[in-house]
Formats: sequence, structure tokens, C-alpha cells
Amino acid sequence: MARFSRVLCARCDRDFSGALNRCPHCGFTRGRPGRQTVEISDPLARFFIKCLLLLALLISVITVITISIGEDHDGPNIIIADDDEDKCECGEFDEDSDECYYFEGDDEENEDVLPVIPITGVTIYWEFANSGIQDDVSIDPGSQLPMWAITFPAEAEGEVTWSSNAITVVNFTVDSADPTRIVLEGRSSGIAVLTARAGDHYSELIVRVR
Repeated sequence: MARFSRVLCARCDRDFSGALNRCPHCGFTRGRPGRQTVEISDPLARFFIKCLLLLALLISVITVITISIGEDHDGPNIIIADDDEDKCECGEFDEDSDECYYFEGDDEENEDVLPVIPITGVTIYWEFANSGIQDDVSIDPGSQLPMWAITFPAEAEGEVTWSSNAITVVNFTVDSADPTRIVLEGRSSGIAVLTARAGDHYSELIVRVR
């Protein structure tokens, strides 16, 4: 006659015959041979385990979102460049703050974005002038007078262009190495207006040829 060893119930801790698959005391079903069946009956323990699983899932979702955002944009490295929407060509204009924002990202074109400083004024200067404040200057026909234009602020970027409304009276030659400098030349008696323009700003000088 075969004899079966007695086993201990995992639920009620009572022993019973190994020939039975179910505990006769509490009805708990035994696991398969070689496997251990564990049942968590404590409600507090079950709640704690559920909280841990939910926390792990939440951390996984946050990690995926963070990595996704990081791949799209390294920044933001924000540089306030201008307060004029019309001049905000390469950035993003914020209507609430009236400022233009430039972002550095993976794009090679935007890696070294520098603030664009607009020109706010320009003034014509010439030799022997009283700080370049005079509105007119007199020269003789055939004489020459070096002049130059200074833009404000000093670190502003922009080109200076020159013009004369009467080239038969006054003409000029632009310095090829420095377009802000010219050599003014009187041609014939009369009055001409010399203009230096930089962006939306300009300075005028009346030139009288005796």
C-alpha cells in the first residue's frame, strides 16, 4: 500500500495528506509539483503592490516622454534678438512680450545664433567738423573732402549706402575697403544734398559748392 507524505497548507498552515490536491481544512488548492503557489490575502499588501506597479508604469511613461522631447529639441537656449515682428525673420515672435526668440537646436544653421542688434541712427562726419553736428558744408569746385558715416549703437550690424541728389554739383567715391567712408568731390557751383542711409535711418548733409 502506497504511503503519501503529509504537506503543509500555504493558507491555513495545517497539514494534510499529500494525496490530496486541495486542503480539506480551508479548501486551498495546492500548486503543481515543483511550483510554489502563493496567494496574498492581506488587502493592505495587495494595495501596496498595486501602488508600486502603478508608480513603475508612471515613471516609464515620463521617461519615454522626456526622451522624445529631448530628441526634438536640445534647448531651449533662448536669445532675445529684437522687439520688431517685421525684423524677426529667423526666430519666433511672441506677441505677448513683443520679443523675438531664437532657439539653438540640432540644426547646424542655428547652433551659433547671435543676437541681431538693429541700427537706431546714423550720422555723417567729416574732417574739421564740429563733432559732425553741422547741417551743411562748403567746398570749392574740384576740391575733395573725406567723409564717413557712423551707425548707432556701435555694435549694430547693417550696410551704409550713399547718394547725392545732384551728381553734377557733388559726386563721391566710396572706399572699397570700408563702405562707410567716401571722398566727396565738388564739381560745379550749386547746392546738393548728400544722404547716408543705414536700414530705416538716414542722415542728410547740404553741400554748397562755391
